[in-house]
Amino acid sequence: MTTPPNDLPAPVALLTGAGTGIGREAAQELSSRGWRLLLAGRREAPLLETGGMLSGPWHAVPTDVRSAEQCQAAVDAAARHFGRLDALINNAGFAPSQPVPKHTPDLIDEVFAINAQGPAYLMTAAWRLFERQNAEDHAKGLEPRGGRIVNISSMASVDPFSSPAPPTAKARTWASVASRSRRARSRPRCSAPSSTPTSSRPHARCPRGPSP
Repeated sequence: MTTPPNDLPAPVALLTGAGTGIGREAAQELSSRGWRLLLAGRREAPLLETGGMLSGPWHAVPTDVRSAEQCQAAVDAAARHFGRLDALINNAGFAPSQPVPKHTPDLIDEVFAINAQGPAYLMTAAWRLFERQNAEDHAKGLEPRGGRIVNISSMASVDPFSSPAPPTAKARTWASVASRSRRARSRPRCSAPSSTPTSSRPHARCPRGPSP
């Protein structure tokens, strides 16, 4: 996600899980680079707190990614509030720290609803919007700008931990859309960070790696 060129309107990103952790840090970084942000998350208060830290335009929309209707509403809000959408960042996730025997059907359903179904709902909604925007650009004689999809997965996708329902589904979902991205001129990406402190896991530690 780079700094936008000066001759184009500031791009717009929809960021889930924007109230804490990686989402909050990503929001601040993108805002500093000139992106306009639609902040999505279950709780409004942390979203507003994140928004108060940003240097550029933002809009908060409380969103439960387990709901297809709320996911569609978040994408619609980006288009309505900012006029378009240029990037979807599926950051919201849930990784229960439970041994295998403690996983109940309800817990497994929740993990997959947040980590797989939610991103899929958002990707399909964003994809439709990207295609409409491309058609509008083409009709105006402009080069279609397409869109970007970034799935924040987990280190568990490359180094699984003991769980029958790890948060690796975003990586699998990303793989299924990567080969279909050309038509919408979308650029899907997937990142797999380590454990990060959030409201649900305040004592998680993210090991510091070498400087880039």
